[in-house]
Amino acid sequence: MKKRLVISNPSPIDDLTPSIRASIILISKFAFAAENPKELSIKKGEILKLLDRPGNGWLLVKFVDKVASPGLVPSTYVDIAINDTVHPITLSWLHATGSGQEKSWNESNFLDLQVKQLLRSNSPLTINNRAYPVGCSISNCLSFDNRYWYRLDVTYSDHSRSYICRYYQDFYQLHIALVQCKDQLSSTNATSNPQETTQLPKLPEPIPSTCIDDKHQLMSLLLKRCNDLHVYINKLILNRNYQTCETFLNWLDLDYRNLAGFSVDGPVDLTNDEINEKVLPESLNLFKEHRVETPEHDRESKGSRGSDLPQRTKSKNIYNHYQQITFIDKTKYPQASPVLRVNTSVANGISKSSPKEFSKANRSTQESYNSTSVSVFSTTERKSPEALWSDSDFSFSKRK
Repeated sequence: MKKRLVISNPSPIDDLTPSIRASIILISKFAFAAENPKELSIKKGEILKLLDRPGNGWLLVKFVDKVASPGLVPSTYVDIAINDTVHPITLSWLHATGSGQEKSWNESNFLDLQVKQLLRSNSPLTINNRAYPVGCSISNCLSFDNRYWYRLDVTYSDHSRSYICRYYQDFYQLHIALVQCKDQLSSTNATSNPQETTQLPKLPEPIPSTCIDDKHQLMSLLLKRCNDLHVYINKLILNRNYQTCETFLNWLDLDYRNLAGFSVDGPVDLTNDEINEKVLPESLNLFKEHRVETPEHDRESKGSRGSDLPQRTKSKNIYNHYQQITFIDKTKYPQASPVLRVNTSVANGISKSSPKEFSKANRSTQESYNSTSVSVFSTTERKSPEALWSDSDFSFSKRK
């Protein structure tokens, strides 16, 4: 008995622009007879290449081993024979009919589990022909038309980046939408991997209206909220159940509610202010303006902190000791010219000896070396240097 599938009419092939990045090989499960020139007749077991997924339950394919024009076939009539490890797709995504009731992952299917395993290492560039977020930064809070908005700097798996504008109400609506998806994801993970949690992170609370009058307290609260929202979004990204969730991806999309934003293929060569101006022109950077308005307060606070610190005392090093030695009372030595001399002739003789000779034959020399000391003489008490010191000795003096 021929299998019948109730689906909508396919879109004209002329209106389709292939957008599949992956190289996917399909195999037909059932025979299909084309009813118009835009469709493709296939038999069971034939090998096909996926060209596009226009939706509504249809796929644009072509034969791998035959010369024929591409055509449309029902999506549920084929299975994945060879998946792409760089741009993999899931079977549930391939068989989607556009009714909105399909799950992102079919944990009972081996191909979907294989793709999810690749996702744990963030190795694919895209999944289901779509890049997924791998990181997000929220460090800018701006004001436009008397409303506060936050700039999200999102990094995707294909190394592209997007800079988007989101209000706190948008975060709240995202959280409500994810709560509705939580039960579905929990039932999916119950049998496949119970260790993967579907617990949502805590959404930061709104700022109380009573704090609006106190500007410094308001800036502190906005700064804390930036950090809390940053943690909230990154926890969603680290959770594999929400990282590729259609609801979350649509929320990060540039077309979400026609909010401001732009995307680039790689790192952008723009300053922070230039990015803010490009996202939503004429916005006021609250953190920057707050810092600019209070430079004197910052200097005063730094000065007050510095005055409370203990003063550093003058270090006592060898030069201080040397000065103490050379500063001799002239009342005791009126004609004295202090000279500091160190006899190193013994030390030089020891250093030239071998370790063996030093240990056995020069014990008396070692005792003489250990007794080497610093002496202070006056010009009236010393003899000539030639009579007391050999050529290898050195002397230096510092006159007061």
